[in-house]
Amino acid sequence: VDEEKCTACGNCIDACPGKIPHMHPNGEYVLICDLCGGDPESVKACASVRCFAIWMAKEEKNVNHKLFARTPEEFTEDLIVNLYGEKGEELIKNE
Repeated sequence: VDEEKCTACGNCIDACPGKIPHMHPNGEYVLICDLCGGDPESVKACASVRCFAIWMAKEEKNVNHKLFARTPEEFTEDLIVNLYGEKGEELIKNE
């Protein structure tokens, strides 16, 4: 988010299906997520009011993106399988 261009109108918050963007507690601009994995409704809403404070960054996702893009349950299941192998898979299936 370009803090200078953001008008804190809230259109990006309203457009987000998950209502993830939120106002920064110490400023008049919005904090956003990972942009819907490539098809961000918040960016479309910002552009529709000609603000253009939010844009898509064209860069490769790093290794950490896989970690933060998953739910805690998914991360936990992968961790169990990595630690306990086949026994971990059995534990997950038996839940």
